[in-house]
Amino acid sequence: MTLPSGNKLFVGPIYHSHTTDINSMNEIKKNLEKAASFENQTVGIGGDFNLPDIAWKYLSSAQVKDNGKYTEIHKDFIDHITDRGLVQLVNQPTRGNTLELFLTNISSTIYRTEVWLRISDHNIV
Repeated sequence: MTLPSGNKLFVGPIYHSHTTDINSMNEIKKNLEKAASFENQTVGIGGDFNLPDIAWKYLSSAQVKDNGKYTEIHKDFIDHITDRGLVQLVNQPTRGNTLELFLTNISSTIYRTEVWLRISDHNIV
């Protein structure tokens, strides 16, 4: 969308139903690639990515658990978002671990994220 200021903004939701669904993950990656390819556009994409084996504690250096069940899928996802200049900003658990993510290409202008107590089976970001 184009804002009244003329700045362009891409906002999108994600729901990845299960961490082993490769087809769904490939679609997500394709959409992230498309969103990140637009020049001079702010990107904000959030939702339930269901990637439980990624430790997002340090936003700039996410780590995949070595003993995780889905190590390759998770490493591939981190490489994919990093290669497209996207940064993940949520660093607190939303349901046992950090499943809800917020990806952006303007992390320097977002000062913080908060995780609120849940009203469903997941916390709110």
